Amino acid sequence: CGGHVKVIASIEDPKVIEQILKHLKQKTAKANAAKQRELPPERAPPLTPSLFDPSQSRLFD
Repeated sequence: CGGHVKVIASIEDPKVIEQILKHLKQKTAKANAAKQRELPPERAPPLTPSLFDPSQSRLFD
């Protein structure tokens, strides 16, 4: 973007960086697991033909 940036903090301790990254990975894993629980199970389309018969509809005249 070409704008000015002001650094207000810098984390340089490798142990602290690892703790932060570990926390973020755990948080992401928990969020992904929760999202998977919310989704309905996947399923294939029905094998039987559709009950809709376009020849019976006036929409396609």
